[in-house]
Amino acid sequence: MCTGNSQFSLLQVRNGSEQDSPVIRKLCGWVLPDPIFATTNTVGLSFVTDVSVTYPGYDITYTATSQGVGCGGNITGINGSFTSPGYPGNFTSAFTCSWMIQVPARRVITLLFTDMRNGENCGTDYIIVFDGNSDLTDQFGRYCGGEVPAPMSTSSNVAFIKYVSDGSGSSIAFRLTFTS
Repeated sequence: MCTGNSQFSLLQVRNGSEQDSPVIRKLCGWVLPDPIFATTNTVGLSFVTDVSVTYPGYDITYTATSQGVGCGGNITGINGSFTSPGYPGNFTSAFTCSWMIQVPARRVITLLFTDMRNGENCGTDYIIVFDGNSDLTDQFGRYCGGEVPAPMSTSSNVAFIKYVSDGSGSSIAFRLTFTS
């Protein structure tokens, strides 16, 4: 929902690429929105403005995966963010999701969880952060519950994040950002 300066400019996100595809969300303002999960394999973006006021614009990151809506993928770039499936809510299906982040060579990645909650059963609902390109590399740690982990910096330009949920409804809801 747009507030503030929405009378000047907004970005419409559609569930599909056609002009008459349903609008999922209208974005405007300065606050990083919650993720948008499309139910189709295409998303349409329409920027609407009356050109009376100039703002810096949008920086959009997306992931696509065959693991399920919002469940894993390969992410490249110099910075970005991603969340647990269905964020900010809990995910109610049993899944193992994995994300691989790769930034340009000769850079390292700083990982910062900006939100982490729920996950009362650390044996079945957790996140593991790895310092490398797979779950066979060194671990930063295994995280669950409501405590946000301290920032982490990789030793290379790749990080691997594994998210496990047993679907009991106590899954972890998280948002993770990265910079390089």
